[in-house]
Amino acid sequence: MIAALTLDSLVRQSEDHLASDVDGEKVLLHTSTYAYYNLGDIGGDIWSRLEGSATVRQVVEALMFDYAIERPECERRVLDFMEQLHREGLIQVVA
Repeated sequence: MIAALTLDSLVRQSEDHLASDVDGEKVLLHTSTYAYYNLGDIGGDIWSRLEGSATVRQVVEALMFDYAIERPECERRVLDFMEQLHREGLIQVVA
């Protein structure tokens, strides 16, 4: 079972993927499962912020600034999105 992410989880992109921009949106291909994902605009922005490693909190802070979204809503949406990426094996928890 995969542990739930928290705002303090340090995460990064997994290596088992190919990423590309298509019509302004980020798309991924999981190279182990051959699953295809369209992350959309904001999902693509989150994905780009995980190229190195970042805490969930750091991503939330950046998105709040860039998209003028309230903290509780942003935290909930980012955690939900990242947990889905984690379940699919697209991101890894570093610490």
